[in-house]
Amino acid sequence: MERVQGAAGGAAAPPGPRRGWGEGAPAAAAAAAAAAPARLRATAREAIRRLIASGRLSPGDRLNEAALSAELGVSRSPIREALRELEQAGLVVSYPNRGCFVADLTAADVEEVVLLRAWLEGLAARLAADRVNRRDLAELESTIETMARIGRDPAPETQAFVEADAAFHSAVIRLSGHRRLAAIWSGIDPLVWLIRTRHDPRVSDQAEALVAEHRELLAALRAGPDAAEAAARYHVVRGLDRPPRAWGPPLDGRVPPPPAEAPGPRERAVSGR
Repeated sequence: MERVQGAAGGAAAPPGPRRGWGEGAPAAAAAAAAAAPARLRATAREAIRRLIASGRLSPGDRLNEAALSAELGVSRSPIREALRELEQAGLVVSYPNRGCFVADLTAADVEEVVLLRAWLEGLAARLAADRVNRRDLAELESTIETMARIGRDPAPETQAFVEADAAFHSAVIRLSGHRRLAAIWSGIDPLVWLIRTRHDPRVSDQAEALVAEHRELLAALRAGPDAAEAAARYHVVRGLDRPPRAWGPPLDGRVPPPPAEAPGPRERAVSGR
């Protein structure tokens, strides 16, 4: 029987078996199985973060893996991994032979996170101001209207308001187009959530003022990079009882940085209403 010659004159290798329908399924199933633990870990991490942010878990509370596993409906392995990630984010502390506990933030912790967030979001707003289009601005305006609608409720749902607030800031970070900035911002996001719900009094009693601040932010994004950066920084730090030393330029020149003995921006904003 005559041998089949290859292009180079040598004997060609016999054709391999044809792949039948569904032969790629095992590989796809293996990939899906490998991704499943990561999804469970992320789900557990987000659920525990929400329990902390909502106040159901308070600073100093012990985080029992078995109890969390039963409540969240996942095994203890992703719970354990989620607690490790939350510890790295600063929401959880662990002690040898004692377990994991919800972290408590000191005033210095809050100021440190707020200052870092102010500079990150200021830069993000500056970059976003040069990139946003009408559709982006409409999306941001829609988010503000959601905040306003929640805030008009006689008993506004704090968690829903905070989620709408967070969606606005997440959108600005995304619109900056700066991947590394977004990665750093995501690293402090769990602490930002905790500060929003536990340490910023505006969330519970000044929803209307917060909505107005976001309208200022949107107007500043339309005005240009300088206005957007100043407005974003001022918005973040004005929730503190006293502004950090390096809080950045004033908002459009209308609110000069106060002297050290003066009341912080939140106090002036309230008294001026």
